[in-house]
Amino acid sequence: MKNNIKCIFENNFAKVDEFLSNNFSSPTHWKEWNLVISKHFNTEFFYYSLVEGDKLIGICPVHKIKNKFNYRLISGPKEYYIPFGGWIFSETTKFDSKVLNLKKNESLEIFSLPLLSEFKVIYEGYKLLKLYYTSIINLEKSEDEIWNSLPPQRRNKIRKAKKYDTEILNINEIGIDSFYEFYALTNMQYGLSNLSKDFFIELFNSAKNIKFDILIAKYKSQILGFVVLVSDKTYSIYWLGARLEEAPNIGYFDLLQWEMIKTAKSLGCKYYDLCYLEKDRLPSIYKFKSDYSNEKYNILNINYKPFIYRIINKFQKIF
Repeated sequence: MKNNIKCIFENNFAKVDEFLSNNFSSPTHWKEWNLVISKHFNTEFFYYSLVEGDKLIGICPVHKIKNKFNYRLISGPKEYYIPFGGWIFSETTKFDSKVLNLKKNESLEIFSLPLLSEFKVIYEGYKLLKLYYTSIINLEKSEDEIWNSLPPQRRNKIRKAKKYDTEILNINEIGIDSFYEFYALTNMQYGLSNLSKDFFIELFNSAKNIKFDILIAKYKSQILGFVVLVSDKTYSIYWLGARLEEAPNIGYFDLLQWEMIKTAKSLGCKYYDLCYLEKDRLPSIYKFKSDYSNEKYNILNINYKPFIYRIINKFQKIF
């Protein structure tokens, strides 16, 4: 691969839109989501691009964050609620860190997309911080095929939720205020910090090339749980989900998951990504997601740190 990495800034984001429109893509890579993140978390957002001649053949979203004399460049900042970053190419390409030409006081950290062949990237010459995994459902299978692939206990829980007349509602039926109140309540129960209500409103209203579907499980007028699905034209991701700790055991979260699978399939997406598996830290969630799909893919958390960056970073920690 030739040394031809360039930066694309907001005045030229139309080029990225065109690239993503014409290639297999992920909702995490469109400008809408990243610009809202950039505004609320005070980052500088741009794209790295790979160009051959006049042809754009690859893009990587980047958030730049100043840390005194250093700059962190992050693609797919999990800490900012974007689950995936990294490269998407129009043709299979080996990406090597040697072409980056980072400044001496810059580092680049990538939470890659799952290593599906459709994203057409092969990473080389990197330092692995951590290897993650995800389960992915192939939505090109029929609904019956997906249903029959589920373990019997999952199908039974879905039937149980229906038997108890569990309601599955969308955000338009309960409103953003009720959704956010439940979101904040469950975050407090699990010791998690909240995104602001304004963040959600701006994100949902600015989405043009991506779509957010929020489904809520309700039983006897009480909200029990929700799931947020984010999709573009080819890829759907289970972004957020929460449930009440004291909720009755009536299978409502399995019903939510099943309805999300059907929603993603109805949008014409090829894959539904259940988003991060951590068997040791979150074994019950690992079991839940694995039951829905045993098709697991690697996610690379990789880092590029020039020597001078590391020296400056150590100096900053001392002083």
